[in-house]
Amino acid sequence: MRAAILAAVSLILPLLAFPAPALGIGQAPVLTISLAPPMRTVYGNGSTFVSVAFSGIASVTLGSFDRSTYTLSLSGAVQTGWVVSVTPETFTYTSTGDQGFCCTVVVPESSGNASTIVTVTGYLTGGGFTVSNTASSRLDVKITDPNARVAGQDGAYFDWAATLRSYTMICVPILVVIVVATGWGIHRWRRSRKRKAAGAGKSPAR
Repeated sequence: MRAAILAAVSLILPLLAFPAPALGIGQAPVLTISLAPPMRTVYGNGSTFVSVAFSGIASVTLGSFDRSTYTLSLSGAVQTGWVVSVTPETFTYTSTGDQGFCCTVVVPESSGNASTIVTVTGYLTGGGFTVSNTASSRLDVKITDPNARVAGQDGAYFDWAATLRSYTMICVPILVVIVVATGWGIHRWRRSRKRKAAGAGKSPAR
């Protein structure tokens, strides 16, 4: 009996000396990044640059007992090498939460028809950990009316040629009426002056 008690005590004592770690301590954080919309199409004319914006969310999940401060650094890239900016570029997390950001791609004037992938990469550091994750969206560029001067996104662009044609249809008839009326007025004014001059040159009858 005594031997059994001593054996049980020898098994329990190590557990008391080294308690099991609480849940969440020493656990790496989880980083999730999303980018929307998943695909965007822009239309241009190949002579005007286009700025295309994507919205994103960076989510961080920390352990239940994790009290460390984490810093998230974001950067953007595109396969074609165009200029990409992410705003803001850094976030600070002290607990589980979400942060929003904006990714902007500048499509150059001479891009031509193109299809590329926009990628945002995040690095989360703190508490002795460094974790990373990425999110991506597709960007299609299509060249349409060469007379379009200002391009927009999601299929919207300002067609200067069509606008000029519509103004021409309205303004030209008005200008014609003004010119005709002005010419007729000048003609009548000249005839009136000639009549007065001819009347003044005649001698009064006796």
